[in-house]
Order: sequence, then structure tokens, then C-alpha cells
Amino acid sequence: MCLWYSVDKSQLDDDVSSSFVQMHADADTERFLDDSIEESDKLLVQVWKSLVSSVLNVFMTRTSING
Repeated sequence: MCLWYSVDKSQLDDDVSSSFVQMHADADTERFLDDSIEESDKLLVQVWKSLVSSVLNVFMTRTSING
């Protein structure tokens, strides 16, 4: 499980903390997160995507560019 998805229940109000249920990622979600981290670590790919996005931004919205 990824640490940034954990909740520190001591930071929640008592009424919220008592009803909070910590969920866990399934195997597909873990695989997606691992693939995303691997992809984001590729510097040249990120530079290329940034350059292409900047060029396309002249013609398209950021939402359309990102798909």
C-alpha cells in the first residue's frame, strides 16, 4: 500500500474518526500506480510530452491534449 493513501486518524475529529474506514488498493490499482511512477521517472519522455503539449496547446485545450 502506498503511504500517501494512509490517513492519520488522530488528525480527524472524533465523529469522523469513528466512522472512517481505511480502504486498500487492489492489485490492478497497485499495478497502475507502479506503472505511473515508472513512467514519471523517465526524464526524456516527460520532456518530450511537455514540448509536444506546449505546441499542441496553441491549437487545443489542455484537457483535449491530455485525453
